[in-house]
Amino acid sequence: MKALVFDSQFSFSTMYKYVRYSNGAVVKYIEGMEAMLLRIVLQQMNMTFIHVPTPESLEKKQNTLKGVLKLLFLRECDIIVGKVGNILLNENLLSSTNSYDILTISWYVPCSEKYPRWSSIFRILSVELWLVLLISIVFMTILTTLVGRYSCTFERQGYKTLKSSFTNIWAVILGVSVSSMPRNLSQRSLFFTWVCLSVAFSTVFQAFLTTFLTDCGYKSPIKNMDALFASGIKTAYPQSDDIFFELIVGTESLQIKRNHVNCPSKEICFLWINDHKNVSIIVLDKLAEVLYATGYFIGKNSEPLLCKLEDGMFLSYGQSMQLFH
Repeated sequence: MKALVFDSQFSFSTMYKYVRYSNGAVVKYIEGMEAMLLRIVLQQMNMTFIHVPTPESLEKKQNTLKGVLKLLFLRECDIIVGKVGNILLNENLLSSTNSYDILTISWYVPCSEKYPRWSSIFRILSVELWLVLLISIVFMTILTTLVGRYSCTFERQGYKTLKSSFTNIWAVILGVSVSSMPRNLSQRSLFFTWVCLSVAFSTVFQAFLTTFLTDCGYKSPIKNMDALFASGIKTAYPQSDDIFFELIVGTESLQIKRNHVNCPSKEICFLWINDHKNVSIIVLDKLAEVLYATGYFIGKNSEPLLCKLEDGMFLSYGQSMQLFH
């Protein structure tokens, strides 16, 4: 039985191992659950396992589907073992063995992070309200100056220039005493209105600021596919994984490919989401569990760095080996 074995170490089914002997010779051998199962079956059938070296084009993941079909058609191999064989289930020319393991691939995104403490001051009010406050200060400064200059009664000099009026208006916002109190009735009424507004604003601002500084809270998490697409976050996967998306029909496939960013390898994808937290990835659930158990996706304060979407199952399939009909 001539077997083409793909290295699928991320699903732990088949893995290449290299042993270097003292004489300098390097021997490559195959291990993993799927490879062991194939050897057991062949032993019971009184057949010899013959390993077919993977062509260079397939190692580089170039035209994987066409390359595999060509090898089978030319009878250069009889069976396909490994990750690629598991995703060719819909190919009409192929037949598969009974499934012996159910694997699921799901969407994972960076877990929600805490807001930086310095951002608390900007989260108390929206941008629009900050603009309204700024416009109100400018408006009150101009109005106070005009009332001070053109009032019929005598008014102090501190309310007749833009600079002095702005200083007094800003002092009220900060809750400190002004340089001088207004004297005429219209100026006092205007000033009292601004004091009431400033007290209300200052009370709300300080209450929320204290709360945010005590517990700055978490950013809104991405919980489902709709939130993922709305966030605009990029999806990182190697170009070789495009074969997965050939099996997906519908608008989701177009949106995924539109937001795709190519990473050279799975390891680089993991580094991007672990260190930069700016991409989403598609991971075998079994692999994610192993990485959690080894602490790879755990932060300094034991917080999870990678979260699975609620409706994020990307693909579920029964692991099997592929042959011609």
